[in-house]
Amino acid sequence: MVERISTGVSGLDNFISGGIPKGAVILLTGLAGSGKTIFALQFLIDGAKNGEKGIFLTFEQPREDIITQCRELSLDIEQYENSGIIEIISLRKKNLHFATIKEHIQQLVEEKKPLRFVLDSISTFSIFMEIASLVEFSEMLNIQSDKPIVIIPQGNVMSRKAIIEITDILKNMQTTSIVISELPEGSQGLSRDTISEFLTDGVIVLRYMIVGESTNRTLEIRKMRNTEIKGGNVSYIISKGGIVLEV
Repeated sequence: MVERISTGVSGLDNFISGGIPKGAVILLTGLAGSGKTIFALQFLIDGAKNGEKGIFLTFEQPREDIITQCRELSLDIEQYENSGIIEIISLRKKNLHFATIKEHIQQLVEEKKPLRFVLDSISTFSIFMEIASLVEFSEMLNIQSDKPIVIIPQGNVMSRKAIIEITDILKNMQTTSIVISELPEGSQGLSRDTISEFLTDGVIVLRYMIVGESTNRTLEIRKMRNTEIKGGNVSYIISKGGIVLEV
């Protein structure tokens, strides 16, 4: 029997045999504004209600912006953060090398022992690694800013390698993790890097379409290992309390 972890989104667990397999790494992907961060915060808050520690590690937003977003949706994350059950950590604008990020994540897990973990986002992390790899390569060659710089097309290769390593780290943490990815308009893949969907144990896709003054939002479970998936696209809305399925 596979042990399950609730998603925190009311009604969604019924479509995936009762929840996410414990210890799985799930890719949560979608267009900007589709509710990915909200979904992830609901996931952490749901665990906090049962005393499960959670970490929200972001490369994109200041902690204050996340708290504000929760307040607007009546998601009471502050009480759990104040009690130490949930920890929000922002690495936005931090000048970190990949080795430092890996060490930081591993240290967090060893010290805090979270049962739930969110990485926001693998897309920003990928961009960060592309830039960082070029900077490190330049430093290695002792290239000065006043000299011509020859760019070696290795950024994408390095970022993919880093994503593979980060995914492996998350899988070995014995915590249930959600990694968020931006889904570019017209993309043929399910993530910006086009490999996260193959590395992770499950993929949840959030989509929306604006028709006139109406917004049609749908959620799809693209894959979930060791899980019987029911149904196809499910409509949802974002309101007070977060994401709500229309079932």
